Amino acid sequence: MDSLEFFFLIAQYFREALPLRLILLMIACQKAGGQIRLTQEEMATVLEVHRGKINEALGEVMSHGIVFKVRRGGATSSTRHTLTV
Repeated sequence: MDSLEFFFLIAQYFREALPLRLILLMIACQKAGGQIRLTQEEMATVLEVHRGKINEALGEVMSHGIVFKVRRGGATSSTRHTLTV
């Protein structure tokens, strides 16, 4: 299992601390340059929560400047070195 698969598994496994699970999922799914091309619906499906909960958790993560929205349906890291695996 590589590190990205590990982050993906951990994001699915833990049921508490949704913002942390969301960060782990985004790390596991980010593309070159820190781009994360996941919709909130896709995140909700993977993490098995309602989309509204993803919206709340994403808002919390974004409020700390960890990620920012670049267009509808996508997010990218503002601190690429921090989120690059």
